Amino acid sequence: MYSRTLRAFVAAISLIVIAMALSGCGGSGTGGADNGSTRKGQVRLHIAWPTKTPAGGKYIPAYASSLFFELSPVGNAAKIYTLIINRPAGSAPTQDVTFGQLLSAGNYQLAGAARALADAQGATVASGAVPVNVQPGMNAVSLTLSSTVQKLQILGQPINVGVGQTPTLQSGAFDPDGNGLLLPTGALTWSIVSGGQFGTITAGGKFTALKAGTVKVQVAEPVTGVKAVADVAVSQQQSTTGLAQSGYPKAGTDLGSTGLVTGAGAAGQLAWSFDLGHRGVNTPVLGNSNMLFALQQKGIVYGLDATTGAKKWQMTLPNLLGDISTGSLVVGDDNTLYVGYDYGLQAYDAGTGLPKWTNTDFAVTGSITLATGRIYVPSRNQGLGVVDTLTGTTLTSYPGLTVTYDVVISNGIAFYITETVGGSNRAADLMAIRTATGATVWSKHMPIPLGQGYNGGFPVVGTNGTLYIGLGDGNLTAFDGLTGAVKATTPASITTSNARPVIAIDGSVFFQKFAGGFQTVHYDALLTHQLGSVSTSLKQMSVGPGSILYGGGVDPVKTDQSDVFALDASNDTVKWKVPLTAGVPAASAGLGQVSGYAAVGKTGMVYVVSIDQRLYAIK
Repeated sequence: MYSRTLRAFVAAISLIVIAMALSGCGGSGTGGADNGSTRKGQVRLHIAWPTKTPAGGKYIPAYASSLFFELSPVGNAAKIYTLIINRPAGSAPTQDVTFGQLLSAGNYQLAGAARALADAQGATVASGAVPVNVQPGMNAVSLTLSSTVQKLQILGQPINVGVGQTPTLQSGAFDPDGNGLLLPTGALTWSIVSGGQFGTITAGGKFTALKAGTVKVQVAEPVTGVKAVADVAVSQQQSTTGLAQSGYPKAGTDLGSTGLVTGAGAAGQLAWSFDLGHRGVNTPVLGNSNMLFALQQKGIVYGLDATTGAKKWQMTLPNLLGDISTGSLVVGDDNTLYVGYDYGLQAYDAGTGLPKWTNTDFAVTGSITLATGRIYVPSRNQGLGVVDTLTGTTLTSYPGLTVTYDVVISNGIAFYITETVGGSNRAADLMAIRTATGATVWSKHMPIPLGQGYNGGFPVVGTNGTLYIGLGDGNLTAFDGLTGAVKATTPASITTSNARPVIAIDGSVFFQKFAGGFQTVHYDALLTHQLGSVSTSLKQMSVGPGSILYGGGVDPVKTDQSDVFALDASNDTVKWKVPLTAGVPAASAGLGQVSGYAAVGKTGMVYVVSIDQRLYAIK
């Protein structure tokens, strides 16, 4: 129900409310509202829709497309009469509209809201309330709706733009309770405060960088006078946005997806769990200011407090045509959350959740990554897309077959698997592409048996440039990242799974080996000597200080249950395990399964999302 609290902000709209008392038969009682009296009345509103240019301080915002009213008898707030009015076509018309109900004489409360979209949808951009007394005769009552825009904020600060770039700057509007208001295009006006010799800006926020210097820009709500300012630093360099320094800004932690984390100390106690509403997708990630982000299959993105699990914001991805099967989150050091999914790429301000830009050029089919101002996007039928982090503009794409999978970057080279899907000529290629030029450094072609698809894994690159990948042949192979030459292969006596390996701080490698059942094994960097093993098998792993491994796997006793494990590779033992059963309905209890990696924060807290619809935090 709409809040009836009248907020004393800038006057925004004036309506005349006429309470018409109609005679009924019998009696002349003067009882309270809706008390069964035969004296009935109707409430009529005379609405003067002003022009787009407000005058006299009384206006319906130019970006308001509809009005929403609620009328309730005093003392009986459960009885609500509603009325929705859409802005008519044409210039400054007037309307007389009436609540259809015959009302008993007495006292009522009328609340009104101007909404950004038609049919009372979208943000409430003005609101107010007033008492209405229905009595014989006509009573003119003035209802003033006050702007709900109390604060503006320019997003993406600090803002750095290279000479010649033309990004559209983004802003957020907030109501008195701090809730974000998604205002329509054109609701706010941008201008230059100082430094106009270094750049220009349109009223809609499109900035053009002319030469190196600092431009102070302003965004304002034109009638209320609410405004915000920010500096735009113009430099000769292009955007250098990189991964957030948060401990876990993306799936696999870093550009090489090594899984290497810096946090430690979790003892295996459930700190909290958060209900995602639907099955979790991929891996939670951590941003600056103690923020944690997660995604579920209905396309809802959550921003949470990483310590307490309290929800800071939630947004639904645009352009959804159904549930998402692929989703990938990356946080940049510009305080932006980038989300890749089946229907595009979306950027949000990480602190508020307000959208910054949308790119629908790619159907994302793997985990995205971020380096030097560019987002690398595995896609269907369009290879590896490259998108500008600041504007969301597609810059180029690198070669690919039908489906391209997770990408990693090392020494200025992007490595990824791309596969032909469908038809009889099935194949997959391991590509190495120079990010600066798009030139192919090397590639490996892998024919696939008729009727089968690619059964291998995805690449991981260590700090020394060595690439590790299981190609579906039962071996884990190490390639020289610069040349593509094979450096090492696991011994023929063992069979590896195709789950992605992780690389410890000393360069040694952990992966899954089959020996009467998969187990987690520890090998040296050349894959020649086994340094240890733990009977527990983890689906996807992260590795922390002291070679502690984190991930989800099947409980060794309750084989229908998934646990989150910490494996101590120094003594080949299970350090702790936490079953994924918290808050799960009885019908599916014990069936939790980790989706993606275990994210580990700098404080050592471990986070996983599960198909049992929850996000877990373990301390």
